[in-house]
Amino acid sequence: MLGNGLLVSAIGMRCQIKRQLDIFVLNLALADLVFLVTLPLWVDTEAWSKSWRSGLFLCRLSSYLVAVNAYSSVLFLSCMSLDRYLAIVYPLRSRRVRSKAYATLACLLVWAASFLLGLPVLRSRTILTLDEGRVSYCVEDRDSTNPGIALTYLLLTFFCPMLVILLCYCSITKKLCLQYNRSKKQDIKLRKSMRVVFLVVLAFLISWLPLNVFRFLVLLLRWGVGHGSCTFQTAVGLGMMASAPMAFANSCANPIIYCLYDSSIQKTVLQLLRPCLNPLHLGQLPTTSDSQPSRSLSSSVTTEGPGYKRRVASHTVQLSTWASNLNP
Repeated sequence: MLGNGLLVSAIGMRCQIKRQLDIFVLNLALADLVFLVTLPLWVDTEAWSKSWRSGLFLCRLSSYLVAVNAYSSVLFLSCMSLDRYLAIVYPLRSRRVRSKAYATLACLLVWAASFLLGLPVLRSRTILTLDEGRVSYCVEDRDSTNPGIALTYLLLTFFCPMLVILLCYCSITKKLCLQYNRSKKQDIKLRKSMRVVFLVVLAFLISWLPLNVFRFLVLLLRWGVGHGSCTFQTAVGLGMMASAPMAFANSCANPIIYCLYDSSIQKTVLQLLRPCLNPLHLGQLPTTSDSQPSRSLSSSVTTEGPGYKRRVASHTVQLSTWASNLNP
């Protein structure tokens, strides 16, 4: 929650978004926040041995928001990959398409599609009551869902977008290999931005692929494939339980990747955190001998002109204060 909140604040605090890629990053962080709003309900469920205590409405709403997060995330990543593909493979022909207006329109379409795709979840989730009404579970009502439709959903909302992303990066890699010796500033910036998007996609794939593979196996079980094997059913059930936390953890990975590898976002986040990370009183000059190293530093470089003296003076104050705080 903190990481995605910082990411949204870092992009939002700019007077004007300079990169269309930031529009996708902002919306991807918002999608993660949509999921994280439901996290207290799932934590409560785990704390009570998976017993759901929040009622049918929150069962359906929280499941719906999780589905919206999953659908929107993979679609935003597809948009980001397509943006990098056009920027690197067709840099001139794609200038009109790769604008902030088109990026905003694409994000609006992704949100609309995600909210619509998640609607069946509102109907399919129900409360299963066991142990004479003492234990309740938020589960999928299998009688209200068709396995064929569920499989189509899975293919369209995960595997097809991941195939598009894979094709984009294969084309990007081929293009970059042909231009490996080029060292133009614009090419370097494109490679760096592509690396960030690639890491985000890789984190999403590692997080969500196991869960979706086990969801696919569950659908096979509902069709009767492997239905007679108790070992197979147990393995699929355990796999679903183990892979769900990995999928949920993806919401924590994106802010870390952006803060570590995107220099533009990194600088803005540091500006936001400066009041917390720098509690020193920089306006106070110490009068003790701790300021001697800074005075010697200042005297050794004061021959470069008045403008340089002013810059050195500000650094001198900081060095003096840091030294006084380090000493007991």
